Amino acid sequence: MESPKIERYEENGRRIVASRKAAGYSSAAKLARAMGLKENRVRTWERGTRSPGILEFDKLSEVLGVSAQYLAGFTENPGLINPDFEKPTAAQEIAFAAIKDVTAGRENIELLTISDNSMDPILSKGDQVIVDKDSHLSSGAGCFALSVGDQIVVRELSLTTSGKVSLSWENSKHHDDMTVANLSELSIIGRVVWFARDL
Repeated sequence: MESPKIERYEENGRRIVASRKAAGYSSAAKLARAMGLKENRVRTWERGTRSPGILEFDKLSEVLGVSAQYLAGFTENPGLINPDFEKPTAAQEIAFAAIKDVTAGRENIELLTISDNSMDPILSKGDQVIVDKDSHLSSGAGCFALSVGDQIVVRELSLTTSGKVSLSWENSKHHDDMTVANLSELSIIGRVVWFARDL
């Protein structure tokens, strides 16, 4: 059985090869030239014997037109780069690098970006959170990431004595129409276990 680290490198390699071909680079040599690197370095990534560093993921993302998070295996969505969106900040990139080994080989962990300020000052719009998708509300109250339309929001959730779910938030200026719901009505992604923000 391969180690999670080796499996992650191999998956990174498959994603780099597929993204390279989709971007019109017919060989590792052509991609290496576009990045200003030696061909051997790109080949080791594509074979899965080494993984790009965080700055290299950033450059790959720029050259190939897909997100660094996709190339590194944090999401299944290539997240084609939209020039209207801001690039990740230095703090986000450092956080991305720091958690890379922790999440290796763990399908139940996902890195998400919060879409609103309902939990301010604890969590703010744009903060990066790591969510444990296997940690359910039945294991106790806490902060959970929810999918609401196309947004990712975080709410404090707890079960009431009647079996309903109570939703709350920290920001006194925020108002949600839904404060109590049936569990089946909520799209719970998982429990928030870590976050990072720019200072």
